[in-house]
Amino acid sequence: MEGCAEYHLKASEDEEALLRQILEDSSEARELNDDIRNGAVGPDAPLVLGELVAKEAQARQNALATGVVEALSAFAREQEISQPTGGDFLSASFLVSEDQDELFLTTELSLANQMGDEFQFRLHGPLPPYSFV
Repeated sequence: MEGCAEYHLKASEDEEALLRQILEDSSEARELNDDIRNGAVGPDAPLVLGELVAKEAQARQNALATGVVEALSAFAREQEISQPTGGDFLSASFLVSEDQDELFLTTELSLANQMGDEFQFRLHGPLPPYSFV
């Protein structure tokens, strides 16, 4: 732990942007949504659409979280993933040594910029490495 600090990252995505993206990318969701709007389907269709969209949103956010953790882990000695809360799709702590600090912070900022305005990254640190004791 000597010469290390903890950084805690939480990330979320704008829900409306995520839903729009799913409807743009998924022909099944888009067609079902159009059928619901036109009244061409039964009363259970909104529930089916909701389940479809929720499943796709979870899969996308899991993939995003995995990618962010993998990119940042290259500059961390350890990482500790916790269950995200609220609208977050990622909650992770990273144990970063002083010699990797700048690379870690630069990579986090680069990832946040690459992902765009629909995403919010909240990085806290440097903190005492309590999550790794």
